[in-house]
Amino acid sequence: VFPPNMNAEVGFDFSLERRAVYVPAFRNSLDELFQVFDFANPNMVTGNRNTSTLPTQALYLMNSPFVMRQADRAAQRLLEDPTADDERRIVLAYRRAIGREPTQSERELSREFLAAAGALGDAAPDVRRRAWSQFCQSLIACVDFRYLR
Repeated sequence: VFPPNMNAEVGFDFSLERRAVYVPAFRNSLDELFQVFDFANPNMVTGNRNTSTLPTQALYLMNSPFVMRQADRAAQRLLEDPTADDERRIVLAYRRAIGREPTQSERELSREFLAAAGALGDAAPDVRRRAWSQFCQSLIACVDFRYLR
């Protein structure tokens, strides 16, 4: 689809694999998400966007009400799966959020976190849901959510 010399013409590395969300940008009312992630000024012509990773981006992914709602929905979806035990839920959460299997150390850390939060075994449903929601939120906030490796 792209000409062979396209990379040289535009100076863009087409091999980069990053997650992206495409939404319309309205000049007079930019969403908070755009401001946090250095969206280019829509009133100006911008041929190339600066790349940055800032603490405010990680803080947004940890504390945003939008992200918390999405984490809660992800946890609900995990808990509603009747065929999944807690170990399978950990694997599913990683696959859905990050697109890969958790490493052995990530599995152990996940189990430790969920056990400390009281989410494993026969915990009360509201305790389980809150803990799994926090777990999903931590996956959204991690660097592997933002960049594909």
